[in-house]
Amino acid sequence: MDTTSILVGFLVLAASVLGVGMLLPQCVRLSRHQNLDGVSAGWIGSGGAVNAAWLAYAMLQGLPALLPVSVGALALYCWMLIQLRESPTRTTRALRIATACVAGFAAVTLLWGVAALGVALGFAYTAQFAPAAWESSRQQNLEGASPATWVMAFIEAAIWMLYGLTIAETSLIIGGFGASAAALIILSNLRNTPVKRPSRRGRRRRSGPHVGPEQAVP
Repeated sequence: MDTTSILVGFLVLAASVLGVGMLLPQCVRLSRHQNLDGVSAGWIGSGGAVNAAWLAYAMLQGLPALLPVSVGALALYCWMLIQLRESPTRTTRALRIATACVAGFAAVTLLWGVAALGVALGFAYTAQFAPAAWESSRQQNLEGASPATWVMAFIEAAIWMLYGLTIAETSLIIGGFGASAAALIILSNLRNTPVKRPSRRGRRRRSGPHVGPEQAVP
């Protein structure tokens, strides 16, 4: 096995692990805190649809390297969709966007073929992060968003772009470049958002009543 094959195999493995792993911090954050601030329903809906389309594209084009990450990511996007149940409005928005994306991918494939679907997926890989970038830009409270998710999203996108350059796959080159740029925008917004810290009064209340000298036990 030559060096190039080893490098390509490593890139696929790293991107697949990150592609699924990037969603885990956000899933854990939603599960623990039930806080939807800064979490985009559009990102969840489009992300699920895009990964479903990648799964179909990988099977049609014989790209087994894309199967594990597509299946794993699709499952986690569906899980996050379930977490939106606390907000019926967001759930409806996510489902509508997912339905529209799936219909669009099906239309592209029927009208122009599987190759055109690949190009569409390249742009869609970027577009699926656009709602999250928009949400992070317009909201001041981003406590529900996980920075770790977007660090891994940036690294994953950069790796897929490099892998696309290695095998001359246009869909991965376009998608990797655009998605890494979107992830950088989100990380920049998260960094510039001030972190809310509990007040001294709040900390004192949680630590229990104040014991004065007259209450102290000798």
